Amino acid sequence: MNQAILQVANAQNGINRLTNVHQSFLTHLGQGGGSTHFAGALSVADGVLSVDACGHSLMAVPRVVHHGGHDFAVEYTFAYMTKDVTTPIWRFYLTENGLLVSSLADDTSRLCDFNNQYVVERLLTEVSTAVLKSFLFAPSPAIDG
Repeated sequence: MNQAILQVANAQNGINRLTNVHQSFLTHLGQGGGSTHFAGALSVADGVLSVDACGHSLMAVPRVVHHGGHDFAVEYTFAYMTKDVTTPIWRFYLTENGLLVSSLADDTSRLCDFNNQYVVERLLTEVSTAVLKSFLFAPSPAIDG
């Protein structure tokens, strides 16, 4: 029983630390007031990231995830949404120590620090690249006739 209480207390401490880093990240992004870049535009409203990339609008809603031990991260999945379907296009994570990474399993997936002056450009470039590789730009199948 004591082990479970300790585990929950440690988890709550990790989530609290992550919440503070996450709020700082959103504040940093929001300072641009809807940043634009050649790769698109990014805005923040109520914690949700919205991106216009290569002529398509995507949204990413934050979600806290646990990835082993006492480690937590905020997951952002940029998704293309239609009336009936939500399709994930690209995902990144904000770690407790303020790093943005494209994978929690890969040490080489570091994008940048959350407060990097070029964070918006980096995110827009990554999302735009993923959009270009997605079904949104895939050719239609051949028409048999």
